[in-house]
Amino acid sequence: METVILLRGLVAVHLVRSLLLVQFLRFTYAGAPAATGHYLRDAFAENAFMYSLADNRPLMAMQARIVAAAREAGAPL
Repeated sequence: METVILLRGLVAVHLVRSLLLVQFLRFTYAGAPAATGHYLRDAFAENAFMYSLADNRPLMAMQARIVAAAREAGAPL
């Protein structure tokens, strides 16, 4: 499923880290599924983007662009 999330609609972006499992980005926006606290359910939710075991450069670049855009918009980081 492809979902378009507008930057102005984002409330929060969370980097979820785990020592044993793959990291993922979780986006919070109006209508997004709430975090359950269960790693696998949250990692496979529609508002999560999993990192790769091999190459995380695309997601790290996306995270950097979101942070830069938020700073430009004056968001407190």
